[in-house]
Amino acid sequence: MTKTLYYPFMDTLMYAFPPTFKDVPANEGTVVSMIITTDIGGRCNIIRDVHNWTLDKQPDIRADASITLDPVTAWKLFSKSWHLADVIDKVTINGNVQLGEQALKMVSVMA
Repeated sequence: MTKTLYYPFMDTLMYAFPPTFKDVPANEGTVVSMIITTDIGGRCNIIRDVHNWTLDKQPDIRADASITLDPVTAWKLFSKSWHLADVIDKVTINGNVQLGEQALKMVSVMA
């Protein structure tokens, strides 16, 4: 895997991040971050505003919950190749665990 191909792929998958939280109540300004490790990964955040969750790519924003996972785990989980039970030991959640677990329910590819 290379950043040239992997990053745009994951960037596209992250459009499913805000809808994963559509029914999750949170205070305005709550931030959830998805961090894909290694030099081919990156960080994507969602921020709760008055009405919904929006994508944000600030690299240094303080998150209320952050989910860290490696590139292989990320693409397999979010493309439904693996289920949450298959990867839970490969994921680190910091901060609000409930928000972190919700993020791991994201499905970006319908198969």
